[in-house]
Amino acid sequence: MLGWKYFCLYFILLLYQLQDVLAELEQCSNGIDLTNCTSETDESSDTIYTLTNCISGDFIYRITDENTCHSKLTSGVHVFVPGKFDINDEEVIKNIEIDLTSDNTINHEEVLSGSIYICSILGCTKTTGYIKIKAVYILTTEEPTDWKNEYKNKYFTAVVGEKKFKQNETFKANTWTKGFIYRKEEDVFYSLNKDGSISKIDKDTNELCHKNSIGKLDSNGSVCLGMNPSGSSVSLAFASGNDEEYILTNPSSDSIFSISTGNDGIILKQTPNVIYHDISQSVENTVIIDTDTKKKATPLTDINLNNSELSKYYIYKCEGGYCKKVTGHNVVNVITMERIDLALTTTNSIDSIIKYLAILNCDSNSCKRTFGYFKTSDNNYYSVPYTGFENNDEYQLINNCGTNIGGLMTGEKFCQGLNEIDQAMTDGQSYIISANSQTIFSDEIEGKSLVISATSNTLIYNGLSANEGIQLFGSGVLISTAETINTKDEEKLVLYYCNTNGICHSLKGYIKDSQNNYYKVEGNESEKIDVDDNDYAYKECTKETAGNLISDKKLCLGNESVNFINEDTKIEYYIYNKDDQYLFVRGVKNMFTKEEFNGSVHLEKFNAINTEDVTRIAIENKNANDLASIITNLTLFNCDTEKGICRQTYGYIKSTDSKYFSFDVDESNANTEVVFTSSKCSDSSDIGTLQSNGYLCLINDSSDPKDSMTNGNKYVISVSANNIFSASAGNIVISATNYAFYYDNLYDVSDGKNVVLTDADTKITEITEITDVTKLKAYLCNTFGICSQVDGFMEKNNKYYEIGNTGTNEIDSEDLKESCSSNINSLLKSGKLCITESNNDAINFINNDTISYYMTYDGTNYKLVIAKKNLFIVAPTSSTSGSLNLINLNEAEITDLTSDTITSDDISYLALFNCDTNNKICKRTYGYVKDNSNKYYEIHSSGVNGKVESVTSCIETDVGKLDTSSGSLCLKDSNSIGTLTDSESYVMSNGSGSVFSQEQDINIYISSTANAFYHDKFVDVSTDGGVKLFQSNKLISPNSISGNEVLSLYICNTEGICFSADGYAKKDNDNYNIGINGYDKMEDSHFVDECSQSSIGKLNSNQKFCTGGTDSENYPDEVKNYIIYEVNTKPILVKTASGLIAKVEITEHPYDGLNIYLIESTISKFKSFDKEIKTETLTNLFFSIVTSVGPGANTIYEINSDGTKSAITSENCTSGTIGSIASETVNNATSNKFCLNTESKNVDFTNEGIYVIDTVANNVFTDSTNNSIVTNSTSNVIFYDNFYRGNEILLTASNIVIEVGDITTENDTKLKVYSCEISGICSLEGGFVTNGSGNYYSISKDSQSNKIDQLENSCNGNIGELITEGKLCINDNDNEAVAFLTNTNEKKNYIVKGKEGEISSLKFITSIQNMFLISSIEGLTKGVNLVNNRISKKVEPTDDNLDIPNLGLYYCIEINNSSDLSCKKTTGYIKIIDNGNQNFYSIGWNGNNDFVTPNNLCSPGLVGQLGPSDKLCLGSFEGELSQTDQSITYIIKPPISGSVFSNLSDENILIYADTNSFVFENIVNISDNHGVKLFDSNKLIDTNDTPSSESVLSLYICKSEGVCTLAEGYTNINSKYYKIQASESSEMIESDYIDSCSLSNAGKLEKTERKFCIGDIDSIPFPTSYKNYIINEDGTYKFVKTIENIIAKISLKDNDGNSIIDESHLEDLNLIDCEKAKIINISDDNLKASLLTPNISNLALFRCENNDKICKQTYGYLVSSDVDDEKIYYSFAVDAANGITLDSFASEPTCGDTDFAKIQKNGGELCLNKKKVYFPKQVLLNQSVIVRSNGRAFYLDNYYKEKGVNLFVSNTKSEPSLVTDENINNTLLCTCTREGICTDIEGYVKHDNTYYKIADTDQSSQNEKVSDDNFGKTCSSSDDGVKLLSYGKLCLGMENNALSDGANLVNVETASIVTTPAIADITPVLKNLLYFNCDMTNSVCKQT
Repeated sequence: MLGWKYFCLYFILLLYQLQDVLAELEQCSNGIDLTNCTSETDESSDTIYTLTNCISGDFIYRITDENTCHSKLTSGVHVFVPGKFDINDEEVIKNIEIDLTSDNTINHEEVLSGSIYICSILGCTKTTGYIKIKAVYILTTEEPTDWKNEYKNKYFTAVVGEKKFKQNETFKANTWTKGFIYRKEEDVFYSLNKDGSISKIDKDTNELCHKNSIGKLDSNGSVCLGMNPSGSSVSLAFASGNDEEYILTNPSSDSIFSISTGNDGIILKQTPNVIYHDISQSVENTVIIDTDTKKKATPLTDINLNNSELSKYYIYKCEGGYCKKVTGHNVVNVITMERIDLALTTTNSIDSIIKYLAILNCDSNSCKRTFGYFKTSDNNYYSVPYTGFENNDEYQLINNCGTNIGGLMTGEKFCQGLNEIDQAMTDGQSYIISANSQTIFSDEIEGKSLVISATSNTLIYNGLSANEGIQLFGSGVLISTAETINTKDEEKLVLYYCNTNGICHSLKGYIKDSQNNYYKVEGNESEKIDVDDNDYAYKECTKETAGNLISDKKLCLGNESVNFINEDTKIEYYIYNKDDQYLFVRGVKNMFTKEEFNGSVHLEKFNAINTEDVTRIAIENKNANDLASIITNLTLFNCDTEKGICRQTYGYIKSTDSKYFSFDVDESNANTEVVFTSSKCSDSSDIGTLQSNGYLCLINDSSDPKDSMTNGNKYVISVSANNIFSASAGNIVISATNYAFYYDNLYDVSDGKNVVLTDADTKITEITEITDVTKLKAYLCNTFGICSQVDGFMEKNNKYYEIGNTGTNEIDSEDLKESCSSNINSLLKSGKLCITESNNDAINFINNDTISYYMTYDGTNYKLVIAKKNLFIVAPTSSTSGSLNLINLNEAEITDLTSDTITSDDISYLALFNCDTNNKICKRTYGYVKDNSNKYYEIHSSGVNGKVESVTSCIETDVGKLDTSSGSLCLKDSNSIGTLTDSESYVMSNGSGSVFSQEQDINIYISSTANAFYHDKFVDVSTDGGVKLFQSNKLISPNSISGNEVLSLYICNTEGICFSADGYAKKDNDNYNIGINGYDKMEDSHFVDECSQSSIGKLNSNQKFCTGGTDSENYPDEVKNYIIYEVNTKPILVKTASGLIAKVEITEHPYDGLNIYLIESTISKFKSFDKEIKTETLTNLFFSIVTSVGPGANTIYEINSDGTKSAITSENCTSGTIGSIASETVNNATSNKFCLNTESKNVDFTNEGIYVIDTVANNVFTDSTNNSIVTNSTSNVIFYDNFYRGNEILLTASNIVIEVGDITTENDTKLKVYSCEISGICSLEGGFVTNGSGNYYSISKDSQSNKIDQLENSCNGNIGELITEGKLCINDNDNEAVAFLTNTNEKKNYIVKGKEGEISSLKFITSIQNMFLISSIEGLTKGVNLVNNRISKKVEPTDDNLDIPNLGLYYCIEINNSSDLSCKKTTGYIKIIDNGNQNFYSIGWNGNNDFVTPNNLCSPGLVGQLGPSDKLCLGSFEGELSQTDQSITYIIKPPISGSVFSNLSDENILIYADTNSFVFENIVNISDNHGVKLFDSNKLIDTNDTPSSESVLSLYICKSEGVCTLAEGYTNINSKYYKIQASESSEMIESDYIDSCSLSNAGKLEKTERKFCIGDIDSIPFPTSYKNYIINEDGTYKFVKTIENIIAKISLKDNDGNSIIDESHLEDLNLIDCEKAKIINISDDNLKASLLTPNISNLALFRCENNDKICKQTYGYLVSSDVDDEKIYYSFAVDAANGITLDSFASEPTCGDTDFAKIQKNGGELCLNKKKVYFPKQVLLNQSVIVRSNGRAFYLDNYYKEKGVNLFVSNTKSEPSLVTDENINNTLLCTCTREGICTDIEGYVKHDNTYYKIADTDQSSQNEKVSDDNFGKTCSSSDDGVKLLSYGKLCLGMENNALSDGANLVNVETASIVTTPAIADITPVLKNLLYFNCDMTNSVCKQT
């Protein structure tokens, strides 16, 4: 037993070795003699199965073990295998033949190494085939499952030493042993394959025979030969075949048989055990095959002759087992089934068989019996008519055609009908004849025609299917469009449709020949057409032109057009709708035909059309037989009934009796009934196949359900190549009805249906609540129903899902993105999809039924994003394109316009996207495109794309239209044309219906490529800010201006919307003024001289741009933005670029603070902060940091010169993060705050927040560092306010701008004050701030602020400091200290003297509400100084780029007879260098600085305005600028308006002129001339100058502030006296003088000595010095000032300075303001020190007497009305012109020896001879003058009305009753004059009855009481005069010569006698004269 096992193992090893033995037989050994081998035919002997077989030459020999030849094989089929044998104790392998009928000898493993040979007398050849073996033995390798039951019946072992198997009795049910047990199988089939291998076949798994299993073994164990004409299968079984030959054609690809190239079939033969390819024969023979049996046809007998078509026969020529079909005309003898070779046949051989001859017309598909003529080789003709074999006969040619259609004429002419065709029997020719009458070819067929074909010896009716379709005939002859159509045929072209039987009907249509000539065919007429002719009627494809050939050489089908077919075998069917009627179109190579449907037709979405009779077949009503009868003519159509178009489609239909028919897109697979073998849906190649149950295989998973034909179902299936629907691998849409599955190649993609979701079963579905979204897949399907699987995202129930190739998965929250940066096409945590790298562009899921399209670019690839309800689709595009992409929205394919052609199917779904590849942003746009075929299409903003309707003109109505002949775009007119050129840009006014935009009445920016015009959505504004210059509407640079083409200027945003602008362009030195309606080159006269309020928006002569008032900007070389107000206009947006200035009116006025303007279709303010801001919006805003808070979003955007990006945040505020965002997250809530300083001070985004921060490196706001800038805040924005229009001065606490009322004890040390420019750049300021509630704070630039607890007491020594009441000292005078301003709009500037020891001698003070700002100022000089108020710096008029709005004029004078300056802000005109030109500006008028255009001339109405030649209009005169370094002073009366000096005063003002300016001289040093000024022609002169004319002199008294009152008076100029009146002047003549002074002559000059009369008799000499007088001239009190050589008189005014006074205003003592010529009422209010002290030098005291109308200046002391220590005393000294503040006082409490006439400070007491008297007393001062007191003053009474003798007791005027013994020593008598000057005299005083003698000197010692002893005793001589006699009488004795008897005139004041007086002597003393009548005898005189 063990030995047996070893043997078995050995045998197994041997079998494995056999596997490696080649199936080829070995060559016979050279030592074997083969010459005498006999042919072996006996196959019965078992011996042959042990012989070795080898090959020598072409034969196989059988060799014995002794190496002798047994026999040679010369016939039969043989199967050889390698077998192992023991020969001479040596094991050898022999190639033995096996007996396929043996029951116990054949080993399976040996068979697998076998081969098949077919032998004949010509030799043996290896072949392929199938073998059937009775029994084989197969070694088991595992215990069989049936071992226990069948081990005795089915299992065997090999017999040792013998080649056979036997049952083994030792087998046990439980003892199967591996390695030697064989299982027996019976009737086993093997295939010997193409590659030489052999395979065992399990026939039970094979299919039944059908058309797709030809050449394979079927389930019946037969070889499938295919189908017969009736549709039944034909198989070849294993059987004795009697050597019959069968033909195998079209074997399936997996068959073991193959047909070599060039052949159509192979010969198969059969034996009981082998079916093989018989390749043994090599002689060619012709075989007629019966297609019913697939074998050689059986000859017919007479009884079988009939009129059958004989269509079941094929004719083949076979050789070597391979066969070729014989096509063409074949004459066949049906009795012998042999083909007649007419070229070798004569009449003799034909005549005997003519009645048995039939003509078979064959093509590659079939043979059909037909009828006609043939001729023999000896040129005899025979007819074979359709009437039957019996009518076959020899044919006699006719002489003429006549009505003999179809006849043959002599000369072999064919009677075609309309034509006689020569040499009709010519190979390859075909003709058409009418079948309306009977012919040899056919019976009558009304309305039809027949195709007649010819060879060199036949002329037959060609009824083959090869003729089916469109045929073209010219002059009756079939012609080809592959050739040029002959001229003679051009009008004789006829189109026919021929059916499979060659029966034809004529059609209308179009033809193209090989030379691209085009012809139109209508019935039997035709014409050549020129589609390129401009007059050709059918230019474009429209509904109206449907059915016609259009200019682009396509056939129009209405909504689309189709090209001529170029493929030879291709046939297309079309259906179109014209006038609500469907028409049927057939298309073949170079031809289209069109015809109506038969009968009325109503097409639906799916239609089956019978193409032969053009009818719609209602398949839902047809059974299988109905459909089978017309199946070859049925065509499926998929229609869009709304558009009226249809497409041929493919698929399956079902009959009412549930039979299925297939319509294969592969035309080689005819329409046929589906023959089911078995259902298979497990492989990808099965998808799209119909299963036996009528279900469609949708996915390659046989376990999944399949769908049956059900109305409305649609699927996206993934088919492989060669599928029935589309023939191409891919995803396609399959639609179903209850009777069909069809390829939906006219898929409805409207309203986003191109986006398709499919469920697990590929069914197109929608998302519902029950949808299992994880099974969904997404596709993008085009109108052809071709789909691409795409990715995407989905939202459902607040969850997000990602759609991928394998399905849909929920996205974990951590996989959602935080930012769009580097995450384009990804989903954010907010659920938004990133379409750019900016979060603000991310898009939300749509929650309605709308649809939106986007294009994305990630730096490498472009993708199409489609947004639908709860869905994003992200589809890859077909290419990586550029900045302009034309994409098909259905299929995400980008069209390359340079190489691609746009189809009509695509045009509706095309979209243009404009992409910025640098920033990875794409936007949809619209325009015109030209494809590779030079066709133009409009991608229309309305959404309705189409072909371009060309225009040839360019007028207003053509703007925006295209001339397709030239590709030119009409932009405006014939001079403004756009061309298709790369990188050109244009501007165009966009009207209604525009291709480019639906927005009307806007201007749009058009860019071009070589193939497109499009609305550019990425206009580059980086270098020009959007300011664009166009010439003839084409974008140019200023340097490219040329010719006379029209210039236009626009401001464009990045979105390509432009605003027509006025403005300027500059090329080199040429300037152009561009208006909306025109332009011109600017001449000198076009420039304004100076910028002013009226010239805003213009260029001045220096080529500077006037921006407001006198402000101007240099001609721009960079981008800037302004808003200006031109005269009488709305606000103007001004944008500048290099060489360009553009101005556009805006409707929304700016307001102070942030103005965010958005340039869209209008320029409006941006307010949409309630949602995240899109990038296209950001690019057209003006701001710096924006926060936009939308639903669930809080995004910080950083906008700077580098573009827009998310802001970078930090955790803390440090010195390096000032101005950035500090982000803090607490409890998952993030707050963003703005860093202000290093104190970690940060703030939220809040409304109206204003901050001043220091800029640090890399800050967002500016490129500079270490600046302070203004940042503003709203709830949405923090921005650098670089067009700052808020308060120029800002108070901050910890960098937060506050109001003064916000100052607290917590922040009073953190205060800073900034001065901020319009640029938003700020500078620190120092000074003082008040909170308005009595608290004051000191602010420093470089140290902390502090509260001031103690104010200074006085300004003296504290200039620039605050004193009591919070006033600022601007000089040493407390009364001139200025208070904080309280008015918001008020602003003042001062220049004051600096403190001792400070570097700068002058300080510049700016006073605004609640603030004083103090800074140093250098470089001021005497005269006019131009100062930049904002920066407190002197500037020069010649400086460049002066900050004109902030300029101020300051007039300075020298004071204190030194170089010390006193300066005051003023107004005036000044020449300033502006753009290289000197222009005048008015500075300070109404607070404005404006450019001034001088008048062309001066006139009296232009006072104060500039005139020609740099002159100032003075009224009747003109003032010039100084031509030297000496200034000139003029005087004018300020006008009400029109001048910088308007309304400065109601009086006249002084004008200071230097070389550059005319300014108001508002600070005047009047110490020299006390304001008295003489003018010649309004120009200040001196009395040493010579007047230009006596009539042009004028006289003024001027105040220190430069305001002057017109005066009258006199002047002495070079000894000539001039009288100056208000309206004229003249040299004095005799009549102008008076003889003497009197009250009526006051104010006039006395003739003789030129004295000036000041009273009734008072006069003064013509003055040589300064004095003040008050006179009453002509009833008016006038104030008179005299200086050397000038007397000036003006009316004296009341306390208010308004009214002229009268006597009622005058008191005895009057305080006069000499500068203002007015009375100051002596009252407590007016006598405050605060009022008196500042003005004391201008004050004087006047003693007036109303009754006498006279006033005289007097002298004394005045005390202020203040109390206690605040009292101030003032002195008016006789030797001083005016008062002074008293600073020297008398000793106290006792007056000292030197204190006579001094005041004691504390008590206000006047020292009189060491005695003190109080003010309410009248005193005598120094015994020489009268001093009075009115309670406020001690003053000299120099108009003393009580003149004469006055009694004084203790220096006080008294009565005699007051004289006593006690005061007699202090008593004196005086004689006093009217001037108040008194002289001591002696005399007597009587008090009661007591007499006192008063001495005239030394009264204190010489006064005495007169007693008896003291009375005089005598009165006899002059020595006795004035002696007191007894009893109180006075002796009047005098010198005799002193008096005389009678009248004596005595001057009682001087006690002198006046003798012979002259009038001139009398007048002055008239009031002092008395007459005395004397009796000298008695020495008595009495007054008389």
